[in-house]
Amino acid sequence: MIRHGEKPLSGNKLNEQGKNRSEMLVGYFKKDELVNRFGPPVAFYAAAPAKKKGSVRSIETVEPSAKALSLKVDKSYSKDDVSEIVDEIMHTRAYQGKTVVISWEHKMIPYLAEEFGATDAPDHWKSSNFNETWILTFSKKGKVSFTKEKQPKVPFDCIDIIKDKVTDVGTRIRRVFGL
Repeated sequence: MIRHGEKPLSGNKLNEQGKNRSEMLVGYFKKDELVNRFGPPVAFYAAAPAKKKGSVRSIETVEPSAKALSLKVDKSYSKDDVSEIVDEIMHTRAYQGKTVVISWEHKMIPYLAEEFGATDAPDHWKSSNFNETWILTFSKKGKVSFTKEKQPKVPFDCIDIIKDKVTDVGTRIRRVFGL
């Protein structure tokens, strides 16, 4: 399970660093030994926007990886559909013993881990953390073990980040003063 990539101060899409992360994840999901312990991903799930103009960051984060592996991103569930997505993944025979990637909103990832039965997973995901992967491994007897791993660092362009922040501040000022 991963959190969506970096976001601007306002808006429903990834910022430049988030886009860079989504591209970096392609190699990560193809080659990382811990993530690929059971082979490359066979499925990607991403939280669908909860409303018409809701966040598409979870989808944008894994689309390049899914495409590189000739897979589609399942976006059938919104961030609050925790029980439903877990039920589908746990009851899909083709996923047994395989790697399934979930890209989600950070506040809900601990609930996903709990619903999967990971009793040793943290109950909080820090809001500043975009570069971690939570790995759940299921034993044949049904025991769930939790591991977390740092993703590779993502290069970013300071100019793009400054531009995003200036644009976001300008947007907020216009809203406050009705400009």
